[in-house]
Amino acid sequence: MNRRTVPLLAIMGSRVLRKRLRIAIDHGVVSRIVGPTIFASDWRELAQLTELHGRSPAVVDLSFQSATDRPEADSVRVLQGVSAPLVSYSRQNGGRTTTTPGIRFVAVLRPSVDDSVPAIAAAVLRAAGGHAVTRLLCDIARRANGDVERIFVVVLALAVRRCTVPELAASLARSPRSLRRDCAALGLPPPKKLLSLGRIFTVERLAEWSGQPSGAVALALGFSDYANYRRLVRHTLVDELSPLTQRIDVDDVHRVILQALAPGREQFPVRLADGDGGEDA
Repeated sequence: MNRRTVPLLAIMGSRVLRKRLRIAIDHGVVSRIVGPTIFASDWRELAQLTELHGRSPAVVDLSFQSATDRPEADSVRVLQGVSAPLVSYSRQNGGRTTTTPGIRFVAVLRPSVDDSVPAIAAAVLRAAGGHAVTRLLCDIARRANGDVERIFVVVLALAVRRCTVPELAASLARSPRSLRRDCAALGLPPPKKLLSLGRIFTVERLAEWSGQPSGAVALALGFSDYANYRRLVRHTLVDELSPLTQRIDVDDVHRVILQALAPGREQFPVRLADGDGGEDA
């Protein structure tokens, strides 16, 4: 059963983008995890909604301006003051990623560039429960070097859907063979296990955030059934979990990932080559 208890917040100036967001949220996997979208009428209302719905992410159009808003000033002030994970979706993003001082976006969607319905869904799922991701990445940054963090940032970005090792390698501008070699040099598990850890973390993160069973979230994220997800958990965490363990949560997976990426100590930097060397898989 989809309880849909945690809504998505949004403030959109373009009717076209607003309609596209509705389509992405009301259909497909997001609708099974995220509640209905609440659109704010101005920036002050968005600030109030983020306080009322403290766990909700927000999709924001930085170009939005109501009759009561001052140009840009209200949007920047409000967004600098909210703790909600933010997704930027605005025509002013154009063909490039924009940055705004003091505001961090989980994702930036560019109209007609990378705002397909699946891409919008993925961005919202990355933002939902995003505080758990931030906490994990901060712990990784403290315990491991920058290359380890860079790899796992991409793993988590891709983990909201089924992903293969070649897709992960391509996202890192590597070949599969080079990525396997990089992981070995950094003392990391193989790329396939990194993807499995990312998938398990994402399922448990979204289950905790939404209040839904992990089995329902796993189905929404592309697993064929709950048994398939449990097999992945047992296979991936076989050395970390007791045979009697029946349930895990996001904190369990957080600890396992830290142990896998930085086992019990600070790692010395292992610098990776910038290029791929043209190697084939």
